[in-house]
Order: sequence, then structure tokens, then C-alpha cells
Amino acid sequence: PVLRTCQLAPHLRGIGVLLAAGLIVSMAPTRASAQTEDVAWRATVGVTASGNDLSKTAAGGWGNAGAVSVQTLESNGFVEFSGARGAVFVLGLSKGDTNQTPQDIDFGIYLTGTSAIVYQAGSQPFNSGSYTTSDKFRVEAAGNVVRYRKNGVVVYTSTLAAKFPLLVDTAINTTGAPVVDPRIGQTTSSAEAGLTASEGTLAKASAVG
Repeated sequence: PVLRTCQLAPHLRGIGVLLAAGLIVSMAPTRASAQTEDVAWRATVGVTASGNDLSKTAAGGWGNAGAVSVQTLESNGFVEFSGARGAVFVLGLSKGDTNQTPQDIDFGIYLTGTSAIVYQAGSQPFNSGSYTTSDKFRVEAAGNVVRYRKNGVVVYTSTLAAKFPLLVDTAINTTGAPVVDPRIGQTTSSAEAGLTASEGTLAKASAVG
């Protein structure tokens, strides 16, 4: 039979594969592993931190309460969080911190008390609908692509590119009701070859792992 050489995607370089005519090859998808930790807060204005939870002590309204993370994301990473009942705030990822207004947050999720809205420096490109206090939200940057997740499901992919480094940024409207359990994480992708073949033979010329 005629032998053909298969050029693999960059994340699988180092694996050489010979394909015989009629061979079917399947590969498991790339998986990402994540390391997370509690957000540690600095530059706090009009708020108090209890562990990684954040509550507003200033008067209700925008522009007088917020904080940013001690940690920064130099590359792929995310922040995830929940909101207490009635809490109104924007939380997400920003390059830098200018003030405590929601417009200062580059990529965030705006919890209005009834809806969860994608919020990007003042624009609101997507409304993901209602939410409960048990829902988990995530804003993640992979490469320059920013995605928004609700309970693990992607609800929106931004058309704007992220610029690293990024930090966690907040703007809080309601007094008392906290931002719940915000965590920051760094992600790394690992490719799994998981090669299978039928109607022919598969030769692995070199191995990676």
C-alpha cells in the first residue's frame, strides 16, 4: 500500500505517524489542567475582605468601592466566583487599575441582582440570563482570547483581545452583600495522543511522554 506522512498539529510535534491507505486515526482532545488559589486583595477602597470574600462598607452606588488582586496572570488564566443574594457588582480581569468604576474593568461579569451580564469596559455585549447564588462564573483568558463561563459552560467569547499581564478587578455597588469565594487560576494545556488505528498499522516514530 501507499504510505502517507501525517503532519500533526504543533502541540503534538515530536510524534511521527505513518498512515497506510484506509487507516483511520482518532486522537483524544487536548486537556487543560488548572491550579487555583484564593484571590488575595490589595488597593481596597470602601470594602472589607474576609478571607477571599469581599464586602462593601461604603454607601451604595458605583465608583466608591472595589479592590484588585495581589496576584497577576502573566499568561493563560482565569478568575471564578459567585455572588451573594442581592449583591450587585462587576468582577473580572483587567490590565491595570485606575479607579473603582465598572468601566475600568476590561473583561468582567456584571451581576445585577437578577441577571448575569458580560461587561467589557462599559459595554454589555451579552446577557446570560438569571442566576442563583450557587452558580459559578468564570472569566478566562487563553492566548489573547477571552471566554466567559457559567457553571463550566461557555456563554460568550469576546471579540476583543486580552493584553497581559492581567489582574482581578472589582467594582461593587451594594453595601454588605459579598462577592463570594473568588479564586484565581493559571491554566496549562497538555495534549494526549491517545492514538487508535484500524484497517492498517500505526507506527510511532518518536515519543513525547
